[in-house]
Amino acid sequence: MNRTLKKATVNSFHYASHDELKQHVHAYLMAYNFAKRLKAIKGKTPWQFILNQWIIHLEYFILNPKHFLLRLNILTFIYVMAFQMRDKFCCL
Repeated sequence: MNRTLKKATVNSFHYASHDELKQHVHAYLMAYNFAKRLKAIKGKTPWQFILNQWIIHLEYFILNPKHFLLRLNILTFIYVMAFQMRDKFCCL
């Protein structure tokens, strides 16, 4: 992980201040952890796992998990597919 982090941040960019470096490292780690596929959850990203659990076990969630995703206010393919799958399972 350290080599990956250094290669993507410190070795690739020049930073004017330490705070600028910290902000970039934090942003990189957030994106890396969001997109990282984990063996423990069968090769899914954490977000894919949460969406699957939301579809299967709707009663476990108080709030809709899509509200916590920071992105543009548009429908993505995953978002549309999650609703289609949820409707199929709920109507059975």
